[in-house]
Amino acid sequence: MPALKISEWDATRSTLTAIAEHPTASQQLRAALDTLRSMPAAFQDQPSLHTAKERVAHAAMRFAELEGLVLESHEHLQANPIRISVNRAAMERGENLAPRIDWSGSFLDGRGRQARLLVSEVVHHLRTSLEYIAYQTVWLDRGTPFQRTEFPMVHKSKDWDRKVQTALPGISSAHATMFKQLQPFKHCRWIMQLQELSNVDKHQVVVDVSRGADIAFRLEDGRPDPADPSTWIVDVTGVKADFYLADNRPMLPGLHELMTPLAGLLNTLSPDFGQTDRLTVKPWAPKNVAAS
Repeated sequence: MPALKISEWDATRSTLTAIAEHPTASQQLRAALDTLRSMPAAFQDQPSLHTAKERVAHAAMRFAELEGLVLESHEHLQANPIRISVNRAAMERGENLAPRIDWSGSFLDGRGRQARLLVSEVVHHLRTSLEYIAYQTVWLDRGTPFQRTEFPMVHKSKDWDRKVQTALPGISSAHATMFKQLQPFKHCRWIMQLQELSNVDKHQVVVDVSRGADIAFRLEDGRPDPADPSTWIVDVTGVKADFYLADNRPMLPGLHELMTPLAGLLNTLSPDFGQTDRLTVKPWAPKNVAAS
């Protein structure tokens, strides 16, 4: 891949500066843009972690968009009702009910589709960053690039040594030991989660993101459905909704738990590459939305 020309990178820096200084930019977005603006124009004349860090910075930008999407969804649902329906006869008999939530055509339904694509981008950037780390570290240790590197994700300890020989030829024992601690057979949770999400996203379908909501309602506040009198409906406002990954982990903290240790790995490796810049992933905390 050819290096970006100085003039092109300078123009890109100016654009990034304008975005970062916009009053609506979040802390996550500003931190990601600061990382991108600090990177040099030429990347590939020697082993470097700049491109791997750039991938994590881009993941942080997509994460900031997801934060905004979730906040926007919360604000919308605070002000707009969600319809709950139950079987009217079962309700009148005092039986256990199975309430149904009508999401069809709702604001949150559209945001769910958007969230899936953003999560896919976050996962792709993080997995690609790991592959860049493998390539650049082997280049650093053996002195020449090797085109078929792979960041190993090994589930059985007996397969580790063979995988290092084929995926990381020439890597130093210190770096091999560092990567070994990140393996599924070492129960490295974030690597296992990233591998699972990435494999599905790359080879099967876009990452699944489901909707969930905390809903409290009173049946006595409802009424018969004009279109179907056998159904009792309740329109509920002030709903707090969220998005979840395929294993029912909340989406935002789940993704943040992948970005943080990867940034830590890059910061640990940086001195070996003679790099002093550090990648910072801001702590994540949910943003509260006051009820209207």
